[in-house]
Amino acid sequence: MVRLPWILRLLMFLRISLVEGKSVKWAVDDFLKIETSRDLLNFRKWLIHRNLASSAGDLKQNQKLNIELAFLWTAQERALLYIIDRGLLGEPISNALRELETEMIENCRADIERFASKLPIYLMAVLACLAFPALMLLMIGPLLMDLMRFG
Repeated sequence: MVRLPWILRLLMFLRISLVEGKSVKWAVDDFLKIETSRDLLNFRKWLIHRNLASSAGDLKQNQKLNIELAFLWTAQERALLYIIDRGLLGEPISNALRELETEMIENCRADIERFASKLPIYLMAVLACLAFPALMLLMIGPLLMDLMRFG
């Protein structure tokens, strides 16, 4: 779980916490205590501004922040933030988390397949760069030896 992106770690942590009967607020707070990654800075900023806006009752400020930070996140990250926001308001989110997890798994598989389809091209380039000079030495080597001997 160490090499997973923060968004997947958060999603898994939320699902496990909800299964254990804990609240979304507790799960997010506990996740932030455990995780110290620099990738979470924007998430922490969003959470702080969200808490300030909801405590002040200023929904426009929260929407403005979401628009400002929207370019920093992928569509799946924005979807998880929306789900967390709904969960912090007390709405049930377990079905939405399950659907998002399924979508993320499908996207990861598609990324793996896309990379695997490009892999033969990359390997061919490596083969050409490393094997071709060795073959040239094998072919030219005896010729050079003959030229040096009879030269």
